[in-house]
Amino acid sequence: MTTYVYILAKKDGDKLVSPIKVGVADDPEKRLKQIATTCPFPLALVCCFACDTREMALTVEREYRGWRMVKPLHGEWFDMDPRHAAWVMISNLSVCIAPGRSWPEVAKLIDENLDHCKRFNGALYA
Repeated sequence: MTTYVYILAKKDGDKLVSPIKVGVADDPEKRLKQIATTCPFPLALVCCFACDTREMALTVEREYRGWRMVKPLHGEWFDMDPRHAAWVMISNLSVCIAPGRSWPEVAKLIDENLDHCKRFNGALYA
């Protein structure tokens, strides 16, 4: 079963801003709706990346949190520009899923997942 690593960010008008949240879910869009009901500000999905297994997704998430550039706020929330957060996530993906895969395969996976987020967010990525 496919599991996703996702990044959510505060939505400020037509921009995505800090803070961001990193997590793992089988359905990131459903998870966004769940979190949005208790969040004091509007949220949007920055990006989500499909992983072949839940274990792989948890590894990517754990590696993400270990980066020294990531500034924790509270729990799974971080003070980080959403675009920079996506870049860090892509870097982690290339490290975690590259073994046994060629770079073109990894790049294709990343592109497919970014396309999914563009369709979901619409104008946020125009």
